[in-house]
Amino acid sequence: MLGIMDRHKLDVVSCLRKTIKIQKAICSGYFRNAAKKDREEGYKTVVDNQVVYIHPSSSLYQRQPDWVVYHELVLTTKEYMRECTAIDAKWLVELAPTFFKVADQTKLSKNKKLRKLSRCLTSMRNRMPGVYPVVLGEGNEATRLAFIHWEAVRAI
Repeated sequence: MLGIMDRHKLDVVSCLRKTIKIQKAICSGYFRNAAKKDREEGYKTVVDNQVVYIHPSSSLYQRQPDWVVYHELVLTTKEYMRECTAIDAKWLVELAPTFFKVADQTKLSKNKKLRKLSRCLTSMRNRMPGVYPVVLGEGNEATRLAFIHWEAVRAI
């Protein structure tokens, strides 16, 4: 890097603690290697939803930021991200708008609707044993459900 700057007669200037421009530059080149912190374990890559972890030798290992970009994945006992940089999720939309877009918070994807419905049904089963959901109909709108007690099912 110093050789390139010297060849082009550029001054070497430190950014000191203002690293955001450097982080954004790295993010703009490695946006496909973005990963989001998962609630259950490690991180999930944005592109293929693969579970990955920050390598223990990384300076971010103890910090565990919400979003990172990484240079490479290394498989040992787990799939580890190497050369990680913490990023802001908004930078992905800003720096790679053809790849990322801001989702409408009022609309849920079909996958998220199903996960939310599944959590709701599990919660209902835990609170009301013997009650089972029955699908009444499906369509463009949300699935309509009825809850029926097991004794009513046994009588049928």
